[in-house]
Amino acid sequence: MLKKGDDRLNNFLNSEKFFLLKELCDDCCEGKCVYFNGQIVYTNKALTQIIGYSPKEIFAFNITDISKVVHPDYIELLYEKFREKLSGTCKCEYIELNVIQKSKTLVWVQLAVKTLKFEADSLYLATIVDISKKQEIEKNLFQTAALYKNIINSSPESICIIDGNNT
Repeated sequence: MLKKGDDRLNNFLNSEKFFLLKELCDDCCEGKCVYFNGQIVYTNKALTQIIGYSPKEIFAFNITDISKVVHPDYIELLYEKFREKLSGTCKCEYIELNVIQKSKTLVWVQLAVKTLKFEADSLYLATIVDISKKQEIEKNLFQTAALYKNIINSSPESICIIDGNNT
């Protein structure tokens, strides 16, 4: 864990790389945060809106605080993917999971983590996208498909579906 006055942290926070990262991420619609040597050292406004915590609260998070934000059904998956990321064996580009907002509302998110290098250290840029609307649309689509299938299967009459070419 880095202390506030840690030289490596100060070097990173005062680097051109960090300045460029902030320039790219500050106004993104995706939530962004940087995890550097055991602590979150950057977050953008979109992430605070997605999870409902202030930057100050997010910066105070440690690895065990993840259970405040990640739904219990997804914690082990997240830890597994994080271990894979640290070991360099992670093959997935992203995972979808439920997070718990500060207000206790569940939100579906897509999480992608990119490993970046700074001097001798690795840092992790997390991108979090709220996919709650996408999940709701998919749920409705599956329910509608199941309803139509049930109607067709239980109909006493023959039903024929004709495409736009009348075939």
